[in-house]
Amino acid sequence: SFYLSKPERFSIKLLEFNEEINCATARNIGFQETTSKIVGFLDGDILVPEIFFEELKKYLDETEHNSKIAGLCPVFAAHRSSETKLQHYDNLEDIYSLNRYKEGNYIKLFQGFCIIIKANVFLEAGMFDKYLIASEDRALAIKVIRLGYKIRCMSDVEILHSNPSTVKNIIRRKRWHAMGNAQLSLNNPAEYQRGIIE
Repeated sequence: SFYLSKPERFSIKLLEFNEEINCATARNIGFQETTSKIVGFLDGDILVPEIFFEELKKYLDETEHNSKIAGLCPVFAAHRSSETKLQHYDNLEDIYSLNRYKEGNYIKLFQGFCIIIKANVFLEAGMFDKYLIASEDRALAIKVIRLGYKIRCMSDVEILHSNPSTVKNIIRRKRWHAMGNAQLSLNNPAEYQRGIIE
């Protein structure tokens, strides 16, 4: 990858686990190894452009000087032309879902593929909920918003998420998300039932 090919630009530490753990637990352990004021959590199946950090800088400056901003959320990049039709439609669904949560310059969720958050806010929110199978990103956003913070949407910072390319893998991904969302809605009925009632 670009980052591993230029190690002098980054301080990379790989953590190895002897047992299978969920994403939330792995990210919490990774956080405990950091020392920065702002931390980022990236999925392994994303493609980050080389200019990512340059694009990110203006938002990091804004976030650092605004105590009400908890973190940042980039947007999905449209897939390149070599994708399959299934990837294309799965990607469009992700983009549509993300856009539903936007409110001007802010957004009411974190997307698991790339979460950028202030370390002190992450701790104040209780980190990721380790009991969740999936949707730990949305659970974190709920806690952060309840604490009175906002999440800044970076509309011009695009990250390519490599969606599954086969029906079997897409169904597996949707099932995994559905299980996480079911847990999340049971624990946060006000956030998930308000829209239905209205």
